[in-house]
Amino acid sequence: MQNSENWKNYVNKIVDNYLIETGTNAIDVERIINGFNMGQRFERVPENPLQQPDFYCPGLRAQPWHSPDDCAWIKILEKNADIIIDTYQQVERDMSELHPENNKLADGGSWNSLFFYRAGQCFQDSFIKYPKLGELINSIKGTDTAGSVYYARLTPGAKIIPHYGPHNYRLRAHMGVRVPKNTFIEVGNVRETWEVGKCIVFDDSFLHYVENNSNEERIVFILDVWHPDLTIPEINLIQNVMKNLITTIKSGSVIEGAPSSVLDFV
Repeated sequence: MQNSENWKNYVNKIVDNYLIETGTNAIDVERIINGFNMGQRFERVPENPLQQPDFYCPGLRAQPWHSPDDCAWIKILEKNADIIIDTYQQVERDMSELHPENNKLADGGSWNSLFFYRAGQCFQDSFIKYPKLGELINSIKGTDTAGSVYYARLTPGAKIIPHYGPHNYRLRAHMGVRVPKNTFIEVGNVRETWEVGKCIVFDDSFLHYVENNSNEERIVFILDVWHPDLTIPEINLIQNVMKNLITTIKSGSVIEGAPSSVLDFV
């Protein structure tokens, strides 16, 4: 029999237990706790109508686009762009899987993916098959816990419809691998495109969408890191809460009002 509990009460129990077990001072993670208690996007008045994730931490720099020059980890990726681009020649044959959100977000074509990390889950097969890229990924702090790392293919004519990412705890980088003309991504009403071997960095908690208006495939490499304004205690609490939520939901328990994005924490 399924157990049912209000998701806010459940989250607060997880937080209380975590603070007791770890000895963390509530003041050090106050904005994370406040964010949980603000509720989901339909329960709160957004500070910016273009930024409405399910999980929101107040007080983080809120801008749709970030300069790659301000991100030291981008320099590591771009310095090793040849590894990312060359590896895709091998990866391409393994790109048959649809992205988990393909049916919900893709229109006019398909959105395929090959993951190295997703929502804290490590895809060991990818690391075994592509060890050089795996080593590069793991050289960047937070890639194993902040969200996802994967190749994404968008077929000719396909679009990813406007949507919000699940939270504002991360920044997301895209590196162009194959970039035909007439392709773009728009985040927070600002439109950009990709360049092979170069990265763009954005906050996907802002409304965003993608279009491939060409007759070729668009390929990018995607990598998430934690938002640079988060502290270590805040990151640790977020990880603990999300791990508990996901485990509880996968066990068959019902958490009333839990955001659908809990299981798509990508």
